[in-house]
Amino acid sequence: MRAEEFTEDHPSNVNYDKAYDSFVSAEMRGVDKGKDGTGHYIRTYGANKKNDPQGYKKGSSAYGPAQINGTTAKDYTTRYPDKFKDQTAYTDQYHNQASQAIKYGREPNKAGYDKRHDYGGKGNLSGTEHHAPYQKMAKTIMRQMDHELKSKNPKANVHDLIKRWRGKSYDQDPEYYDAFLKTYNQQRQK
Repeated sequence: MRAEEFTEDHPSNVNYDKAYDSFVSAEMRGVDKGKDGTGHYIRTYGANKKNDPQGYKKGSSAYGPAQINGTTAKDYTTRYPDKFKDQTAYTDQYHNQASQAIKYGREPNKAGYDKRHDYGGKGNLSGTEHHAPYQKMAKTIMRQMDHELKSKNPKANVHDLIKRWRGKSYDQDPEYYDAFLKTYNQQRQK
């Protein structure tokens, strides 16, 4: 990606390769990547807390180095099918895996349970053959998020993208923003 990308009629100064690496840095703090990189291809460890009865029951399907939840992936692939048309084989697998995570997370006594789908589990898409399709899907989602932000506010920047991706402001999660921005600002131009 060039330093300046263009999403339709809204120019962006966000570099999506750098943003991807930076989201991974922020999301995977303290998680060992492993020799083959598969250590980052896991379902979140961050299960919703019991004091949030609705969230606890629903759970989180966030998966992979950038921790994309199944709802976000489904939303973007449904609303922008033309942007994902060459990725449907992978995105279909991703949606299926997210459904398995929600169905079997915290349910070890449920028929069909497999620890791969529980919190911290590897899922079905941790093999190295799934790494490039995951990154492509993640960057496509980022690009579309950025386009949406720019269509509402042409001055939206990488800070707005972080807030949209994370769902929290800097004041709510300064460590996340700091980890992202440290990586983003240290990278050479890709």
